[in-house]
Amino acid sequence: MMQTVVSRTLRPDLVVVVYGGREFVASRAMADAFFARARRVVEAGASELVPLLHRDGVELLLVSREIPFSLATPNAALKRSA
Repeated sequence: MMQTVVSRTLRPDLVVVVYGGREFVASRAMADAFFARARRVVEAGASELVPLLHRDGVELLLVSREIPFSLATPNAALKRSA
C-alpha cells in the first residue's frame, strides 16, 4: 500500500498532514517536528514509528525508505491541489 505524507494549509497556525489517505489536523510546529524526524529516519536508512500529535490525539506513523512518501511545504501542497 502506497503511503503519502503531504501538508496543506488549514489556518495560519494549523496544517493537515495526509498519510495513507487519512488526514490529521496538527499545529504547524507539530507537523514540522514530524517532518523533521521522518526526514532523519529516511536519511539514516532506518524505519521507525514517528509520532504525530494532532487535534484528535497521537498517531504513530511508520516511516522508512521502503514506504514511499513526500514532504511538501503547505504552499506547495496547496498549489498542487488547486
